[in-house]
Amino acid sequence: MLSYLFSLSISFSFTTQQTTLYITGSGTLSASTVTQNCDMTTVTVIYLGEGCTALSSSAFYNFASLTDLYLPSTLQTITGGDTRYCFNLANIYLTSGSSYLELDSYGALYTKGKGKLIRCPPKKTAFTFSSETTIIGEQAFQGCRKISTLYISKNITTINGGFIYDSSFSKIYIESGSHLTTLTSWSYATSLSYIFITKDITSIGSSCFSYDYSLKTLDFETGSALKSIGSSAFYRCGFSSFTFSPNCTTISSSIFNIVNNLKYVYIPASLTSIDTQAFTGAVNIQTIEIDHDNPVYTVIAPATLMLKSGTNFIYIPPSTTEITIPASITDFGLTLFQSCTQLTSIDVNSSNTKFSADGGIVYDKAYTKAIACIGGITSATLRSECTAVGDYCFYQCTTLQNVTLNEGLLSLGGSAFYGTKFTNISIPSTVTTIYSYCFYLSSINYVTINGNGPKELQAYCFNSCQIVEIHLGSNFATLGGLVFSSSPIVTVTFDPDCPLSTLQSQAFISCSKLKNLQISKNVLTLGERSFYGDSALTNFSIAEGSKLYYIETLSFYGCGMLSITFPSTISYLGANCLAYCTNLASVTFTSGSALTTLGGGVFRSCTSLKNITIPASVTTFDASAFSYCSSLTDINVETANQNYMSYEGIVYTIDKQRLVCCPGGKTYALVFNYILVIGSNAFYGCTKLQNLTFEDGCQLQTIEDGTFYSCTALVRVDLPTSLQTVEQNAFAGCTLLSVITFPDYALANLNADSIFADCSSLTTFTFGKYCALTVFGSNIFSNCVKLSTIIIPANCTTIGDGAFSNCVSLSNITFESNSHMRSLSSTAFSGCSSLLNYTIPDSYDEINSSCFGGSKYITTVNIKSNLTIKKIASKAFSSFPLASINFGSGTTVSFIDDSAFINSQIAKFEMDSPMTISSNAFNGCTKLSSISVLGTISIG
Repeated sequence: MLSYLFSLSISFSFTTQQTTLYITGSGTLSASTVTQNCDMTTVTVIYLGEGCTALSSSAFYNFASLTDLYLPSTLQTITGGDTRYCFNLANIYLTSGSSYLELDSYGALYTKGKGKLIRCPPKKTAFTFSSETTIIGEQAFQGCRKISTLYISKNITTINGGFIYDSSFSKIYIESGSHLTTLTSWSYATSLSYIFITKDITSIGSSCFSYDYSLKTLDFETGSALKSIGSSAFYRCGFSSFTFSPNCTTISSSIFNIVNNLKYVYIPASLTSIDTQAFTGAVNIQTIEIDHDNPVYTVIAPATLMLKSGTNFIYIPPSTTEITIPASITDFGLTLFQSCTQLTSIDVNSSNTKFSADGGIVYDKAYTKAIACIGGITSATLRSECTAVGDYCFYQCTTLQNVTLNEGLLSLGGSAFYGTKFTNISIPSTVTTIYSYCFYLSSINYVTINGNGPKELQAYCFNSCQIVEIHLGSNFATLGGLVFSSSPIVTVTFDPDCPLSTLQSQAFISCSKLKNLQISKNVLTLGERSFYGDSALTNFSIAEGSKLYYIETLSFYGCGMLSITFPSTISYLGANCLAYCTNLASVTFTSGSALTTLGGGVFRSCTSLKNITIPASVTTFDASAFSYCSSLTDINVETANQNYMSYEGIVYTIDKQRLVCCPGGKTYALVFNYILVIGSNAFYGCTKLQNLTFEDGCQLQTIEDGTFYSCTALVRVDLPTSLQTVEQNAFAGCTLLSVITFPDYALANLNADSIFADCSSLTTFTFGKYCALTVFGSNIFSNCVKLSTIIIPANCTTIGDGAFSNCVSLSNITFESNSHMRSLSSTAFSGCSSLLNYTIPDSYDEINSSCFGGSKYITTVNIKSNLTIKKIASKAFSSFPLASINFGSGTTVSFIDDSAFINSQIAKFEMDSPMTISSNAFNGCTKLSSISVLGTISIG
């Protein structure tokens, strides 16, 4: 698998090797920085380096493949929400020495001292609270699907939001004697069916158990002190019956909204404050029973619930076939009549001062607001006096085949047509606002907008309905978030003069059939993910005279457009905003463009794009903007640009000292002798680049991070003498790169991370004479699976973590004579399964486990001639199956420590100098048959 490198943030650097992400830097790591700098869909392991002190909310949101997360000791702030939707997260690791965090025996993450649980990894199969824990952090158990029952310790005093979000707990028990008094935010636990609630709980908060689809039982402890239940507390739960606890006094609005299975409710005498809208959205209750001692409410069998005073209808059963609203009624539940599918007419007592009825619709007294439609009619026509359709008015009126709206109508309320089945509607020219969720989950296909149309469509108003086409007129000014999300809409047209200025975030996300759309000229900004994933969007344009200046991150990600022309006003293109638009063949910036910023990955993987012209106005150019554009051969910069210029399709800084960006379709590149720097990501994803030449007299000093990252056709690189600095990931992921050479007197150091990582064809790496190299950086050759031989220059002092990790063909490591090697990481040679024969650098005067770079496969150790070894330390060879050790002539060893050769497989030990040997030096060496030492042996 290839490696990937994305545009780098100011404070953090990102490296992906195969599916492992390494993040280094300091300070607070933000979610936006992370998502712009890696492919979150493929990462399985994250190493967060020392220096990071905090994660912003949802830093690693939706890393769906993530299994292992390594955190630094410097990290002070992290929440469960930082790994939200990481359903495969099995392990969290914490660097030792943290003063802020700690892990328990289950691998769950806490604040230091375990006072607060931060995160239980979702793949854990068991968990018990620590006795010290008093706080459960936000989303602490989010996505936990391997534990069926959770016991909440009585020591818990605080539970933060979303703590069981998207978990698979089926039962939760609160321990008797609990200090909890209020339950809030136990929502989205879709498998939760049973909760034991202790007697000290006094309130259940608004939306507490919303979207707990399977919740069927609340088991109240004897003596329950529960007093109040907040609005929408049981939204979309699975109750078939519900008995309020005997001391409950107050319930708020919509507590059973969309609890469609609820058939039975029992109301105790204590329950004296029931919001009139308490049962709004609960459309199938067949029976309500009430304690005869209740002083406020009464039930007319089987399920008509009302005030004893006769002023409020709270519920009537769906089996109702006829009703007249009495004169005394002043209020009723908003979904009271919609579920009554056998109710074909409704009357209001003429003496009632609040309501009127006509044509199966209940209005206010003056007919200005349509409040509720009865459920048994097939056609409804609003009266001419009506100016507003109220919230829930036609809610789930599934028998309706058509609705006629009147001119003079000003607004359509929230959820007004939720779940209706008719397919066409005509919106009067007078309507100004369509409120949230208005047509949510409805079967509406065609919406005719009359006149100049509404001014505002609020969030979700056509979300998940069946709309296929809409025209928005000259009055249209506000488009909310997710308005058309997940709908099959094909065509959207805006009046070119409408005052719409902003498309809110995700307005058209996942509209897989959206094909035709033109952005009107007054739109200034497109929100994040506005058209994300709309692969059918081929006919897209921006109106002439457009004022559009800002396009947010991921706005057109994966869209199907063939071409796009940006107006001159455009100044910012956010990261990945047109990434993976694989059909995009033409990009045009209008003359006089104000574009200043090309963000990272803007045109990433636009594989049909062949050429592009960068405006003179551009001042910030992230070279990864064109990564993996495999057909792109020419990037031209307008000659008036004061920051950049182009030559033969390659972009340079205006002073020609820095190579900025090579297009991904180039097969050959020449680095001119006046170039001093090849910039970050300059050749990133140039998958057709086969030949790279440095001009004679080359003065190149620096190859920056990710410069040739994933140049998968590049075969050979001969680096110039002038080169001084090679930064991280410079050649990582060049999977056909087989030969790399450094010339004599090369100045370059290689102390950066992962410079040649994942070069899976690399067989030859050659240093010239008198190389200045002192450090091999971490993971520099990791996963170079064909590299068999390496010579470590004498000047090299340090080999970093994982430098040769998983170099499975590496069988010969040679340290030049007079080596200065002093620091070999304990993981330098991890996974080098062919490294059987190993010669220790001649710089060591003590042999211990640190001499071998963490190799676990060595069978033969060689020590060079004429060395003076002071000591062979305890367990020096314990990490590998040592079978033989060879000392060069003239080499002396003064002391062999206790257990130096413990459990090794050596058959003989020969040495031509006197020494002191600990009495247990060869403990467990069952194959040892002889020890031969020239001179005196002292047994310690």
